Amino acid sequence: PASLVEFTAGALSDTTEIVIGEQLLTLNPNEITAGDGGVQVTATLSDEGGIGIAGVQLIGTCQSTGSATISIAPIPRTNANGQTLIDLIGTGFRTLGTAPPTVTCTFSTPG
Repeated sequence: PASLVEFTAGALSDTTEIVIGEQLLTLNPNEITAGDGGVQVTATLSDEGGIGIAGVQLIGTCQSTGSATISIAPIPRTNANGQTLIDLIGTGFRTLGTAPPTVTCTFSTPG
């Protein structure tokens, strides 16, 4: 969310936007091309200044095409640096003679 603040001095005035509470969630790696099995992803949650946000419980969901599934292990809260490890377990990706299914996972903060 943003707020506008107007500064006035005599006949001069100006307005500036103040951004409050912007967050950035990055995942590394952000794309996985492995088959069945597990993979670990590092999630980093930071504020608009790049400072990690600690103690946040991330939420994740995955949608797949075909018979593939991705399970998300319980995600620990972010640490003092705004980081947490996310364990993903994939099944149904090994296919013969056809293109492998695709899965899209989305992670966010509550609210």
